[in-house]
Amino acid sequence: MLDLLIKGSDFEKGLFVTLVGILGVFLVLILFYLVIRVFTRFFPYKSEESSETK
Repeated sequence: MLDLLIKGSDFEKGLFVTLVGILGVFLVLILFYLVIRVFTRFFPYKSEESSETK
């Protein structure tokens, strides 16, 4: 695999870098989504009106 990338044409190298970059972006987006879901589960939203009346 690495040998094919090293000996590949410029187009193949560019395609590989593009695909790895796009995959990295989507993995980070999924990670952010999961972190937000975990935070909202452990720290639910509390409206200010309900906290003032108690």
